[in-house]
Amino acid sequence: MSETFLKRAVKKHFLGLSDKENMSRIKLGNSEIDGEAHASDGQKTAVEIKTATDDAVRGLGQLAEGIAYGYGKAVSAATIRKVKKIDQTIFKHFGWKLYGVDLKGKVHKIRQLPKIAMPLFTVKKEVFTWIRTGQKTIGLRRGKAKQGKRYS
Repeated sequence: MSETFLKRAVKKHFLGLSDKENMSRIKLGNSEIDGEAHASDGQKTAVEIKTATDDAVRGLGQLAEGIAYGYGKAVSAATIRKVKKIDQTIFKHFGWKLYGVDLKGKVHKIRQLPKIAMPLFTVKKEVFTWIRTGQKTIGLRRGKAKQGKRYS
């Protein structure tokens, strides 16, 4: 998705939420943010938009610069695919928001899901205990995988 498509979608989203929005680049010190939104209570929100090829860490620095220059809130928007790959710990720590834009231009607020400790594959308890106690081992083969015999 192009940056103009993302900007248009985010601008449309913020038009319904805030009194005034400005989605042009705003220079703040050594960096610049992609836009801002003004709430009815006077609080300003810094908006940073990241495409699939942009650096997400650089965007975090730009949001931090926005907070340092007096913005009360910070929002980062990117494609849904890119947002799913981002670890949301930093957003939760600072109270920033993360939005994902789908192919139709709809903006989704991303909520942090709790981490669940789950094995990658399910095995019988016996097999797990055999491997843990050393009764059996798992050997990895090199080369191409070959079709084994099937028992029905």
